[in-house]
Amino acid sequence: MERSAPTTATFGVSVVVPVFEAEAYLDEAVRSILDQPEVVELLLVEDGGRDTSLRICEAWAQRDDRVRVLQHPEGINRGVSATRNLGIRSATAPFVAFLDADDVCLPHRFRTDVAVFAREPDAEGCYHAIGATFQDATGRSLYEQRFDDGLTTMRMPFPPDRLFHALSGGVLDAGHFSLDGLTIRRDALLRMPNLLREDMAMHEDTEFIVRLSYHCKLYPGSLKEPVALRRVHAENRITRNDRLAGTRAALFAHLLRWAREVGAPVDAQRRFALEAEHYDIRMAAGEGLAGKALRLLLAHPRQFKRPDSLHA
Repeated sequence: MERSAPTTATFGVSVVVPVFEAEAYLDEAVRSILDQPEVVELLLVEDGGRDTSLRICEAWAQRDDRVRVLQHPEGINRGVSATRNLGIRSATAPFVAFLDADDVCLPHRFRTDVAVFAREPDAEGCYHAIGATFQDATGRSLYEQRFDDGLTTMRMPFPPDRLFHALSGGVLDAGHFSLDGLTIRRDALLRMPNLLREDMAMHEDTEFIVRLSYHCKLYPGSLKEPVALRRVHAENRITRNDRLAGTRAALFAHLLRWAREVGAPVDAQRRFALEAEHYDIRMAAGEGLAGKALRLLLAHPRQFKRPDSLHA
């Protein structure tokens, strides 16, 4: 598809923000988005919370005509994936970006995007680093138990034809990026066979990003300097996830089924299968089901090559 190269003056972004009981952080998130000159639309998609978040959203819509407030029918709670999907389908700008309601955009969030999309006429998306800001000691401790540092980024600038290979485990310690660090053409999103999975309790964004890297041409942007900050606190979904092995097993099972359906490279399918098996073993061991863990290990003898599977 032939597209004209965007300029700073013509680069219009719709930012999708899923909102669920985020009253303590929402004002700062909204302000950080509206401060970006490229933002022509902010979609606050309220997901049936019980705090004052909806009133805060409505107040912003009264204050700034770029702000639109959306809800699911009858104001019900549908979960973060359905909420993001509603925002994506409702966006009207040529580019779409994301921010969680408790996170913040940094100044010049979209400056690198303008340059990348102007330089690469076939670019459908651009990925960047995001940083972290810690709200409490509990959140910091839980975060540091699971992540190396405060920067979420790809370790090197993978071009579009190598990104799926890297994200599917084909490159050791390739890193990863967050939806908060992604800017993507709306038409590319709407051509995706499916948007975010609405049947996943965790890692739905990771699963979506892997599929995006297969279907879309995503170029590297700012990988050393963050474009947004993830706010880390004790109530984050990822820091509160005490069933990590089970949710990771589900992630790789979903990716394996998808990879088989679309005919993704066999080596990627093999890696997804290995990870699904590994986390199934860890989940059984974590639940105290030693017999089940051993049976799974024997059923998948290639896991004997993984010390972490044997340790589990």
